[in-house]
Amino acid sequence: MEIPKILVVDDELDLERLIRQKFRKKIRQKELDFVFAHNGREALEYIQGKGNIDMVLTDIYMPEMDGLTLLTKIQEIDPIIKAIIISAYGDLDNIRAAMNYGAFDFLTKPIDFKDLEITTTKTLNHVQQIKTALAQEKAAREEQEKSLDKLKKEVEKRKKVEEALRNNEKQLTQFLAGIPVGIFIINAKTKFPYYANYQAKKIFGQELLSEVNFDDLINIYQPYCLHTGKKYPVDKLPVRRALKGESTTVSDVEIRHNEQHIPLEISAQPIYDEKGDISYVIAAFQDITQRKKAEAERIHFTEQLAKKNLDLQQAKEQLSHYNATLEKKVRERTQELTETLKILKATQADLMIENALLRSADNEKSYGYQVGGSLPIDAPSYVVRSADRYVYKALKSGEFCYILNARQMGKSSLRVQIMKRLQAKDFACVGVDLSEIGNRKLTIKQWYAGFMYILLSGLNLLDQVNIREWLKQYDFLSPVQGLGELIHQVILPNISHNIVIFIDEIDSVLSLDFPMDDFFIFLRSCYNKRADNPDYQRLTFALLGVASPSQLLEDKQRTPFNIGQVIYLQGFQFHEAQPLLEGLKSKVNHPKAILKSVLYWTNGQPFLTQKICQLIHNSQKEIPENQEKQWVAQLVRSQIIENWECQDEPEHLRTIRDRILKSSLDKKRLLKRYQAILHNPNYLITDDEEIRELILSGLVIKDDQSLKVHNPIYEAIFNDSWIEFITNK
Repeated sequence: MEIPKILVVDDELDLERLIRQKFRKKIRQKELDFVFAHNGREALEYIQGKGNIDMVLTDIYMPEMDGLTLLTKIQEIDPIIKAIIISAYGDLDNIRAAMNYGAFDFLTKPIDFKDLEITTTKTLNHVQQIKTALAQEKAAREEQEKSLDKLKKEVEKRKKVEEALRNNEKQLTQFLAGIPVGIFIINAKTKFPYYANYQAKKIFGQELLSEVNFDDLINIYQPYCLHTGKKYPVDKLPVRRALKGESTTVSDVEIRHNEQHIPLEISAQPIYDEKGDISYVIAAFQDITQRKKAEAERIHFTEQLAKKNLDLQQAKEQLSHYNATLEKKVRERTQELTETLKILKATQADLMIENALLRSADNEKSYGYQVGGSLPIDAPSYVVRSADRYVYKALKSGEFCYILNARQMGKSSLRVQIMKRLQAKDFACVGVDLSEIGNRKLTIKQWYAGFMYILLSGLNLLDQVNIREWLKQYDFLSPVQGLGELIHQVILPNISHNIVIFIDEIDSVLSLDFPMDDFFIFLRSCYNKRADNPDYQRLTFALLGVASPSQLLEDKQRTPFNIGQVIYLQGFQFHEAQPLLEGLKSKVNHPKAILKSVLYWTNGQPFLTQKICQLIHNSQKEIPENQEKQWVAQLVRSQIIENWECQDEPEHLRTIRDRILKSSLDKKRLLKRYQAILHNPNYLITDDEEIRELILSGLVIKDDQSLKVHNPIYEAIFNDSWIEFITNK
């Protein structure tokens, strides 16, 4: 048996080493044979030149020829070769594209070699089954055609040399008996069997073939249609048609006798005498049980692939349900990611310059970290993230923005910095902190009056209008109509620049005694008015807070949040967090190594990152050479994790705990979902109330297509023991 040969196509040289190492035992025992190519063109040349490839493992994005193009070429050359796509781009569109181009399966990088081994074995078994089935089918077909051809020649020859064939009847009988196809010759006049070889007797029975005519044989075996299960029309049987002078072949007949169901391929043709009359009918019967089994397996595999495509289509439709403009946003997101990639290639000096632009030019204060609260405009420890660029770009172009994240992720600090940058571009900006208005024992009119007062004050318009008199004058309107008139009659006419209204602590409305659906619908109406009133094109909003859109609305049928951009705040990345090095340089010998260790423990969570950097900055202990990781780990355990409830100042970990405990959702179910994520680093993302609550608590974050606990500190504190304690409390 040939050794299965696998062609691995990837421009990453390390993959060859990893695969040879993983499969070294099977390679050494000659169970598998691997060959490697570094791009699609090189792989195609190998297949065309040497062939004998059973399976291809290929990346999608490669120089000279990509993986998808290679798939189409492979299908043209040899459709038996099965391909598995291995790529870091594991989104649904790539999966669907790969399957449509003929991929057998799909794996994502980084490679799970156990999964790769299972997938490889499954694919090679599938290829071997196909080869075996095709070989059997080909052999049977060739044997049948060969037998029929020989038999036809012998029958025709018998017309000419009938006497000679009689003398050699014994020899002919032996010849036909050895043919692995059932041969059945019927006398056209009597319709009784004239001859049946061993295979025919094996199929129909020794006694029956010698005692009954063809019509009785039909009644005994009752041929059925293989596809429908109904009785086969007698006039369409090949033998019956041959008696009328037709030569036919069918493969959809099934005979049933003694609880046996035998699928047959039947070929029959008439034999004429010297007068041109039909004297005999010769029929060949082939038991195609194995062929049908192979066909059923192929159909099963095809159905599996179709089911995968259907599942992918359903997933795509589900995503479309939540975002009708998904395709556009994917393109925009791809463009943004491309631009971000270019930005991330900037040097440390470039990042330092960008951070310096966000601070006052005359800032000469000593460096310090800030733990909790909004960072001042000129804070030297402010970290510019990719979200800063997205928010600034979106608001500058007039798009609505929603920044709905967990607490202490830097939302308010980001607002302060973005306001400064926009004001430098002649934008009129105002920040409205809804928590300042209050949320208990307020009437809806008082709340809107407070909102309008802060709005006018922040835009320096209190001198232009007496807010008390104005509210009295428009008291006949509903509060939300009054807000609309204030913007239309006062704010837009008095401010000629573009206007951005930042609405912070948006989750404060959850504690109000009245619904706020109309407020959010009003914000959307400002966006819709752009089509009729050009002044509204100068007005945009940014909403910041700890809530999901579904929590903010009582009427779930209303959809005010399907405009604008939803922007997620990610943790600090090392290349972004360079400003934090300034406070470490005077304290440690290797500040970059220290910062990397800090980011490992916090995963870039802003509050914890600032706090640990401050602890290091204030520490009087020396860090041993080459012991940075161990030193930071000990610091985190002793001053953050151990006895955490007493050391949680300013409050952070207790905020997370209290949000879980005070959630309106079922506490046990919520903790059970969290525990599942805690133990499964590849927990697939779902969109339901429990997952949204865990994300807004800050405990859980999205990581590509899965969910995970935000950082090792949370894993150590909110562990199984904590879950058990809270559940049984």
